[in-house]
Amino acid sequence: MNQSFQPGPLNEISYPISQNENGINRERKHRELARATLRKVLGLQRGSSSGGTPRPRDDEDFYLLGGNSLVAVLALESLRQLGFTVRLETFYHTSNIGQILDSLVHSESTVAPTKYGNEPGRIHDGSTKNGELIEAEEQFADRFGNETIDLVDWNSGRRNLTCEQDPKYEEIQKLLIDIFEEKDVLTHAFGLTRTDLTNAVSTYLKHNNCGIVLLAFCPRSDIHPFSITEGNKLVGVLLAIPSAQMPDLPKKWPRLNLLQRYFDFCCAPVDATLMNDAPLRKAALTVIMVGVLLSTSDEFSHYDFSVRARWNRVMLEILARLERQLVRVAKAKGYKMIETLNTYDITREVCMDLGYKLMNTTRMQAFALKENIEVDPKYHDHHSYYMVKYLTD
Repeated sequence: MNQSFQPGPLNEISYPISQNENGINRERKHRELARATLRKVLGLQRGSSSGGTPRPRDDEDFYLLGGNSLVAVLALESLRQLGFTVRLETFYHTSNIGQILDSLVHSESTVAPTKYGNEPGRIHDGSTKNGELIEAEEQFADRFGNETIDLVDWNSGRRNLTCEQDPKYEEIQKLLIDIFEEKDVLTHAFGLTRTDLTNAVSTYLKHNNCGIVLLAFCPRSDIHPFSITEGNKLVGVLLAIPSAQMPDLPKKWPRLNLLQRYFDFCCAPVDATLMNDAPLRKAALTVIMVGVLLSTSDEFSHYDFSVRARWNRVMLEILARLERQLVRVAKAKGYKMIETLNTYDITREVCMDLGYKLMNTTRMQAFALKENIEVDPKYHDHHSYYMVKYLTD
């Protein structure tokens, strides 16, 4: 749900650090270099005056300053360009600027970073609620309080019902359609309609009886701190299908057929292991759709900026947990490999953290030239990333 966004040059950020400076001064300058980087990606002014405290201040909040998952990725890439070691999880374990800066370490540093969120709370064993919960009430706390995220393996919990017979089917379908209609780059680049998205989701959901469907739920009171409505809200979905059974989008739907050709163009295997190892292909799983409730959705339209800002951090956490849980479930079910086409920098970053291998990068303009089609120039530089993770290690 985030467009590809590459960091711009940071030449204006200059903190000359002499090799002869002592350790304390060097660490202080590295910290201010990182602060200046965050200031640039957040679009902030330096401070109220030349003698004022540089922004963002340690006590400020990354998301209340306008940060979101896209800005987090931009910050990651910008900091790495300058020699800092930083992981995406930093930006969903905490939103406090001071803690983010504490977690960073420069390549020249001798000080170990502080890690946040490595112990997110208690994890249930999945034995509650008829065995449906995989990872229930895995709580994490920060200045906003506690959120509870429940991850459910829909196929395991559905028992003998088909996908369409399950009461959750329409809710799952609607969430995915709403998310992809609002923000998905490929939806907009190829002019997909809501009907197209409905047909695509239906095609993939019907083939998931033998695959993996992970659902993420949050209590409504955690989504909206002042809500008096009880019950859980579906906030995230991940669909994965055995690669050997992956359906093609039908040719009778021209725009979806174009999308299918794009998938094929991006995912052409470039690794000899993938092309020649038939047993591995038969034991492979393909992630085809991932969606998390957006802070710009109607769900948040009546709430103030602070509530939406908080959800930007929670959304990042939900996405990471869905991807992480998929690896666990896929291993438990005997899959040997997972393949995915990440059409966003944020999902690419999550997968990199999980040990995926980047196999191929596709620029939208290259596909448009091959197909001899017109694509809005604003999408020409959009990149998609074909990645795989071997589960045999």
